[in-house]
Amino acid sequence: MDKLKNILRKFKTSHPIVGIRNLLLIRPIPFRSPNTKEACVSDFFFFDCSGEKNTQFFVTNLASQLFFDQDIKDSISLIVFNLEGKKILQKDFSLKKNELLKIDFLHLDLPEKKGSFFVFHRLNDYKELIESGSYGSERGYVAYKEENGIWNYMHGNTTACYLDNKNKIQSLASKSLFKSYYVPQVLFQDTDNFSLIFNNPSSSSIFARVKLLDKNKNIVGSEFSKLKRFETKIFNFDNSQTHFIKIESNLIFCRPIIKKVYKNSYDIFHG
Repeated sequence: MDKLKNILRKFKTSHPIVGIRNLLLIRPIPFRSPNTKEACVSDFFFFDCSGEKNTQFFVTNLASQLFFDQDIKDSISLIVFNLEGKKILQKDFSLKKNELLKIDFLHLDLPEKKGSFFVFHRLNDYKELIESGSYGSERGYVAYKEENGIWNYMHGNTTACYLDNKNKIQSLASKSLFKSYYVPQVLFQDTDNFSLIFNNPSSSSIFARVKLLDKNKNIVGSEFSKLKRFETKIFNFDNSQTHFIKIESNLIFCRPIIKKVYKNSYDIFHG
């Protein structure tokens, strides 16, 4: 009986069956697993170093955190895309045991100052991860700053993509033939000025529709956009009636970055 249960479990969680479940929204899984055991996944992070803004990201040797008694080298690939989803930079680093790397976007000499980026890890020894049935994941903190203000820190949002054995970016995000819905667990009555930032880690185009709702659940505004592969879209709103928002998308877990702007400060976080 146990053997039969294991076979059924593996069948239900196999890539083809999960793909069908996701397309039909039957107990969908927002993020799939990599097809290769020697993989480390990355969030698709947002950066903004336009005007007097800046973004920083801190990377540590992943193996040092997981296996502190091992001396495992960690090679890092930073891959940056502009708002339109075009790759504008790839830069590689090598981290020794316990080494910390600070990536300052203002000093990267980027041709465009807003977009999204991946941070992929490549370990010189995956044995420990494979034996534990695990994958490394970069979902660290991004730091944002405007003018002379304080740094705002935001944790990674999604399990987005990984590099395959041919160094090609493969998506782990799931899509459906039907609309899925997401309501951020945050209210908006404390400010009129806010932004929603979407990026598309999927391997093809997605759509996102934002509905602004008042406290009686009446629609007081809306915005719609299609996003190509790796494209980033910023929706800016100035609406005093908004109490909360609802998002429709064919991306199963379409969770935006939210930026609230106040008189003398701002806050940036995941909804």
